[in-house]
Amino acid sequence: MALNEKGFEIVEQPFPLIRKLGGVALSDADHEGVKKAEVAVGKLVDDYFTAADSLVRELRNAHEEMKASRDEGGRILKSMRMIAFDIKGEAGTLGYPLIGVIAGRFHEFLKNMESLQPSAYEAVDVFVNSVALAVTRRLGDDSGREGKVLIAGLDRVLMKFSAC
Repeated sequence: MALNEKGFEIVEQPFPLIRKLGGVALSDADHEGVKKAEVAVGKLVDDYFTAADSLVRELRNAHEEMKASRDEGGRILKSMRMIAFDIKGEAGTLGYPLIGVIAGRFHEFLKNMESLQPSAYEAVDVFVNSVALAVTRRLGDDSGREGKVLIAGLDRVLMKFSAC
Protein backbone atom coordinates (compact mmCIF):
# COMPACT_ATOMS: atom_id res chain seq x y z
CA MET A 1 0.00 0.00 0.00
CA ALA A 2 1.46 3.33 -1.06
CA LEU A 3 0.80 6.48 0.95
CA ASN A 4 1.12 10.06 -0.21
CA GLU A 5 2.89 12.80 1.76
CA LYS A 6 -0.25 13.43 3.86
CA GLY A 7 -0.59 9.75 4.80
CA PHE A 8 -3.49 8.98 2.48
CA GLU A 9 -3.51 5.71 0.60
CA ILE A 10 -2.80 6.06 -3.10
CA VAL A 11 -5.16 3.85 -5.09
CA GLU A 12 -4.23 3.19 -8.71
CA GLN A 13 -6.59 2.09 -11.46
CA PRO A 14 -5.91 -1.49 -12.57
CA PHE A 15 -5.00 -0.33 -16.10
CA PRO A 16 -4.17 3.38 -16.15
CA LEU A 17 -4.85 4.79 -19.59
CA ILE A 18 -1.47 6.52 -19.68
CA ARG A 19 0.22 3.08 -19.81
CA LYS A 20 -1.89 2.11 -22.81
CA LEU A 21 -0.40 5.01 -24.77
CA GLY A 22 2.94 3.19 -24.80
CA GLY A 23 5.47 5.96 -24.29
CA VAL A 24 3.83 8.53 -26.55
CA ALA A 25 5.03 12.05 -25.71
CA LEU A 26 2.15 14.06 -24.25
CA SER A 27 1.79 17.74 -23.47
CA ASP A 28 0.60 18.86 -20.02
CA ALA A 29 -2.86 19.42 -21.48
CA ASP A 30 -2.88 15.89 -22.87
CA HIS A 31 -1.86 14.50 -19.46
CA GLU A 32 -4.77 16.39 -17.88
CA GLY A 33 -7.15 14.94 -20.47
CA VAL A 34 -5.89 11.42 -19.78
CA LYS A 35 -6.28 11.96 -16.02
CA LYS A 36 -9.90 13.11 -16.54
CA ALA A 37 -10.54 10.08 -18.71
CA GLU A 38 -9.07 7.81 -16.01
CA VAL A 39 -11.45 9.29 -13.44
CA ALA A 40 -14.38 8.67 -15.79
CA VAL A 41 -13.23 5.09 -16.42
CA GLY A 42 -12.81 4.61 -12.67
CA LYS A 43 -16.47 5.45 -12.18
CA LEU A 44 -17.39 2.93 -14.86
CA VAL A 45 -15.29 0.27 -13.13
CA ASP A 46 -17.34 0.77 -9.97
CA ASP A 47 -20.56 0.09 -11.91
CA TYR A 48 -19.19 -2.61 -14.22
CA PHE A 49 -20.83 -5.65 -12.67
CA THR A 50 -24.24 -4.01 -12.50
CA ALA A 51 -24.03 -3.44 -16.26
CA ALA A 52 -22.47 -6.86 -16.90
CA ASP A 53 -25.22 -8.61 -14.92
CA SER A 54 -27.79 -6.80 -17.06
CA LEU A 55 -26.02 -7.87 -20.27
CA VAL A 56 -25.91 -11.48 -19.04
CA ARG A 57 -29.68 -11.35 -18.44
CA GLU A 58 -30.13 -10.05 -22.00
CA LEU A 59 -27.89 -12.83 -23.30
CA ARG A 60 -29.78 -15.52 -21.38
CA ASN A 61 -33.13 -14.13 -22.56
CA ALA A 62 -31.96 -14.12 -26.18
CA HIS A 63 -30.64 -17.65 -25.74
CA GLU A 64 -33.97 -18.87 -24.36
CA GLU A 65 -35.84 -17.12 -27.18
CA MET A 66 -33.49 -18.72 -29.72
CA LYS A 67 -34.11 -22.19 -28.29
CA ALA A 68 -37.88 -21.66 -28.35
CA SER A 69 -38.11 -20.16 -31.85
CA ARG A 70 -35.12 -21.61 -33.75
CA ASP A 71 -34.33 -18.05 -34.92
CA GLU A 72 -35.09 -18.55 -38.62
CA GLY A 73 -34.06 -15.03 -39.71
CA GLY A 74 -30.89 -14.80 -37.61
CA ARG A 75 -32.18 -11.79 -35.61
CA ILE A 76 -31.52 -13.42 -32.24
CA LEU A 77 -28.09 -14.60 -33.38
CA LYS A 78 -27.15 -11.02 -34.27
CA SER A 79 -28.41 -9.82 -30.90
CA MET A 80 -26.35 -12.44 -29.04
CA ARG A 81 -23.29 -11.56 -31.12
CA MET A 82 -23.63 -7.86 -30.19
CA ILE A 83 -24.16 -8.63 -26.50
CA ALA A 84 -21.02 -10.82 -26.47
CA PHE A 85 -19.12 -8.02 -28.22
CA ASP A 86 -20.33 -5.46 -25.65
CA ILE A 87 -19.36 -7.68 -22.72
CA LYS A 88 -15.95 -8.31 -24.31
CA GLY A 89 -15.27 -4.62 -24.91
CA GLU A 90 -16.39 -3.38 -21.51
CA ALA A 91 -14.53 -6.12 -19.66
CA GLY A 92 -11.32 -5.46 -21.56
CA THR A 93 -11.53 -1.71 -21.12
CA LEU A 94 -12.34 -1.84 -17.43
CA GLY A 95 -9.77 -4.41 -16.32
CA TYR A 96 -11.59 -7.76 -16.35
CA PRO A 97 -9.51 -9.68 -18.90
CA LEU A 98 -10.87 -13.19 -18.29
CA ILE A 99 -14.47 -12.08 -18.82
CA GLY A 100 -13.31 -10.27 -21.95
CA VAL A 101 -11.56 -13.36 -23.30
CA ILE A 102 -14.58 -15.61 -22.67
CA ALA A 103 -17.03 -13.18 -24.26
CA GLY A 104 -14.53 -12.67 -27.09
CA ARG A 105 -14.42 -16.41 -27.79
CA PHE A 106 -18.23 -16.44 -27.94
CA HIS A 107 -18.25 -13.45 -30.29
CA GLU A 108 -15.62 -15.19 -32.44
CA PHE A 109 -17.78 -18.32 -32.54
CA LEU A 110 -20.82 -16.34 -33.75
CA LYS A 111 -19.19 -13.71 -35.96
CA ASN A 112 -19.31 -15.50 -39.33
CA MET A 113 -22.69 -17.14 -38.89
CA GLU A 114 -25.73 -15.89 -40.78
CA SER A 115 -28.02 -18.26 -38.91
CA LEU A 116 -27.50 -20.78 -36.18
CA GLN A 117 -27.68 -24.40 -37.23
CA PRO A 118 -29.22 -26.86 -34.74
CA SER A 119 -25.84 -28.63 -34.54
CA ALA A 120 -24.40 -25.51 -32.89
CA TYR A 121 -27.06 -25.09 -30.19
CA GLU A 122 -25.13 -27.13 -27.64
CA ALA A 123 -22.01 -25.02 -28.25
CA VAL A 124 -24.06 -21.85 -27.74
CA ASP A 125 -25.28 -23.31 -24.43
CA VAL A 126 -21.64 -23.78 -23.38
CA PHE A 127 -20.68 -20.23 -24.35
CA VAL A 128 -23.71 -18.56 -22.76
CA ASN A 129 -23.16 -20.49 -19.53
CA SER A 130 -19.43 -19.68 -19.56
CA VAL A 131 -20.03 -15.94 -19.98
CA ALA A 132 -22.69 -16.04 -17.24
CA LEU A 133 -20.37 -18.00 -14.92
CA ALA A 134 -17.49 -15.57 -15.43
CA VAL A 135 -19.68 -12.55 -14.69
CA THR A 136 -21.65 -14.01 -11.75
CA ARG A 137 -18.49 -15.45 -10.16
CA ARG A 138 -16.68 -12.12 -10.80
CA LEU A 139 -13.78 -13.86 -12.56
CA GLY A 140 -11.96 -10.66 -13.37
CA ASP A 141 -8.33 -11.70 -13.66
CA ASP A 142 -7.05 -14.96 -15.13
CA SER A 143 -8.55 -16.84 -12.12
CA GLY A 144 -5.70 -19.34 -12.11
CA ARG A 145 -6.44 -22.95 -12.95
CA GLU A 146 -10.20 -22.40 -13.11
CA GLY A 147 -9.78 -19.71 -15.77
CA LYS A 148 -7.29 -21.75 -17.80
CA VAL A 149 -9.57 -24.79 -17.82
CA LEU A 150 -12.53 -22.67 -18.88
CA ILE A 151 -10.61 -21.04 -21.76
CA ALA A 152 -9.16 -24.40 -22.88
CA GLY A 153 -12.66 -25.86 -23.06
CA LEU A 154 -13.96 -22.94 -25.11
CA ASP A 155 -10.98 -23.21 -27.44
CA ARG A 156 -11.83 -26.89 -28.01
CA VAL A 157 -15.39 -25.88 -28.94
CA LEU A 158 -14.04 -23.28 -31.38
CA MET A 159 -11.67 -25.85 -32.95
CA LYS A 160 -14.46 -28.39 -33.32
CA PHE A 161 -16.69 -25.95 -35.18
CA SER A 162 -13.92 -24.42 -37.28
CA ALA A 163 -13.14 -27.91 -38.57
CA CYS A 164 -16.74 -28.33 -39.81
